[in-house]
Amino acid sequence: DGGPDVAVAPQRAGDAEDCWKHLAAIRAMPRSIAGTAVSWFLYDVCTYGVGLFSSVIFPAAPGVETARLLLFITCFAVPGILGAIALAPHVSMRYMQMTGAFLMMTCFVLLASLSGVRGVSESHRLLALLVFATLRCFDVMGPGVTTFA
Repeated sequence: DGGPDVAVAPQRAGDAEDCWKHLAAIRAMPRSIAGTAVSWFLYDVCTYGVGLFSSVIFPAAPGVETARLLLFITCFAVPGILGAIALAPHVSMRYMQMTGAFLMMTCFVLLASLSGVRGVSESHRLLALLVFATLRCFDVMGPGVTTFA
């Protein structure tokens, strides 16, 4: 017929078993993928939401005052990065990610409790800013770093 000669590998008894194993693995994936998608969606909402609106959460005058505020918050990421570098050889990435996510949640709960205080004083505002900056540290040390590991 003039077509290329293609050698067909003979079927082995184990091929059918391997096929069923792969099929079972593929059927288990949607649950895993859905869990991963939902958790990263929630993480993205938290991270990008507070990152984009940090100057709205802590009002500052446009210009230098806003830049100082954002620099202060961002500087708290440095200890998180250094901590992640120090812990990475000794702790599993999963543990670091879960611990960081739990500590972020704790910071969000603290921020929510601080937001319910009426007549916010300057000390409450400073405490909220410190909790928020610490949140950034745990973000970078946990889910932020393990994303790229």
